Amino acid sequence: MKLAFNIPGTWNELNDSQLKKVAKLCFSKLPSLFFDYALLKILLKIKWYKFRLRRRFLVLLKVMSLSEIKTHYKDFYKTQNLTRFISSVKIQGVKYNAPSDRLGNISIGEFSVLEDLYLGYLNTKDDSSKNYGYDYLLYITAVLYTSDKNGARPFFNKELLANKVKTFKKVEKEIVYAGFLSYMGCRDYIASLPKYALIFPKSKNNTKKMPTSSGIGDLILSMSAGTFGDYDKTYHTNLYTFLDDYSKKLKASENEN
Repeated sequence: MKLAFNIPGTWNELNDSQLKKVAKLCFSKLPSLFFDYALLKILLKIKWYKFRLRRRFLVLLKVMSLSEIKTHYKDFYKTQNLTRFISSVKIQGVKYNAPSDRLGNISIGEFSVLEDLYLGYLNTKDDSSKNYGYDYLLYITAVLYTSDKNGARPFFNKELLANKVKTFKKVEKEIVYAGFLSYMGCRDYIASLPKYALIFPKSKNNTKKMPTSSGIGDLILSMSAGTFGDYDKTYHTNLYTFLDDYSKKLKASENEN
């Protein structure tokens, strides 16, 4: 019996169905052995009705150890580099679209809110009294997904976010989890870009206390009335455009000192 299997090589190669399942698995707190087994089944698209595939899968487990099989998809353990999103979700008949890959079309204002929510989650994810930070994940999803106007992402209005979250409570948890993993992969991608090294310096102290605010909101305020205009215009400036400009200013300031 031939034992050739197609396994996604990267996070971005997961289809939407796999991504939702993997996201749910990542938040399941399963023991490592059960996690490894479940992940392999998702990657191989094992279904109860795919009898031939299931037989081949069982043969595979007999001839190879799970630890050996894991070497063929080790990148899923090494780094979470997901930079694409499940493209859209439908809630009560309304279609909400995700941002473009690598957060290419969001504003610096949206990013400032997302980063503060991200920190909020990290500070509460182990706290059972705060639902393990799930409310922060809901808010992140509500920021990420928008009902586009004429094909364009609408301007972000923070004042409407709390009301929007009430609608997003109807979204499946695995979509919320997948949205968070996508955001986490995108923010790590942005922070890894050499041109932004001065903006996102690598931390040398792993014991540093987790902040509660990213400080990006204050940065937007300080940059207002500059390159991009007043506060409102600066707030709605494209994320990468803003970071490019800020990076240049930091480099210029560093060269002067």
